[in-house]
Amino acid sequence: ITGYVCPWGQVCKDTGNVAAKQVNFDFILPTGTTLFMILMLEDWAAVMYRVADALGLPTQLYFLGLVLIGTMFVLNLVLATVADAFTSTLAALREELSRQQDRREIPRG
Repeated sequence: ITGYVCPWGQVCKDTGNVAAKQVNFDFILPTGTTLFMILMLEDWAAVMYRVADALGLPTQLYFLGLVLIGTMFVLNLVLATVADAFTSTLAALREELSRQQDRREIPRG
């Protein structure tokens, strides 16, 4: 059985996708936005529960894998960017220091 099952004695009513403008996997642009939102850990559990209600509990494995692996990927991208900026700044400072030392060593006549 997949999807949400109403508790015994209650009637389920289809209200449509209440978060259709924010979260859906219908088209490529909203899918990318939703995946980006999940990778940034922004309300990812709510998205996971909505998908689990629609498709069943095994989808939670997909979300947990996406969060664990995806956030590590994003973290590595951020760290690589910071390290690259640090390296380029350090190289520029060393070059400037080298120029200043060269100016001091030139004898003025």
